[in-house]
Amino acid sequence: MTHQRAFIDPSSVSGRPCPCPHRYVNAHLGDTVHLPCVIPWRPQDHDKWKVTWERKSEAGGKIFVHCQEGSSGEVKQNEDYSGRTSLSPNWEEKKSGTLELRNVKLTDAGLYTFWITPLPEEPDPSSMCCEVTLIVDNMGITKEKGCCCKCALPCKETHVGHTEYALSFSK
Repeated sequence: MTHQRAFIDPSSVSGRPCPCPHRYVNAHLGDTVHLPCVIPWRPQDHDKWKVTWERKSEAGGKIFVHCQEGSSGEVKQNEDYSGRTSLSPNWEEKKSGTLELRNVKLTDAGLYTFWITPLPEEPDPSSMCCEVTLIVDNMGITKEKGCCCKCALPCKETHVGHTEYALSFSK
């Protein structure tokens, strides 16, 4: 079953303004970060809204990072993000779609998009509210395709005796 999303001008949802600022957030491995998104109007009857954060994949598709319908609290998401994301419990009162992402990984880097969708989804369109690019500092750790992460530390060789060597590593 193919689900098609109908999009409207990102500047409004049902005539309400919804700015689309593009922001950049920097993080280190293991950090907890907040991807900001302010909703400039208070969604009434929040049980009738779905909020979704998605990330653009390397192949150009979409990865569901956090999808929550109304106040149910039930979250649907890609398994790579399971247990690492949350919205404020009262996001509608705070007028904030800000996403908390815990234990940041190298693979989390990329373009994130926030959507707020009136329910039922069809025939009502979705509206984009925010785009955030997450930049993850790898702190000297490199990832090669098909390989685990490798860390390169400077090495100092010290000759101890005739056949013994001592190696020391520093960050």
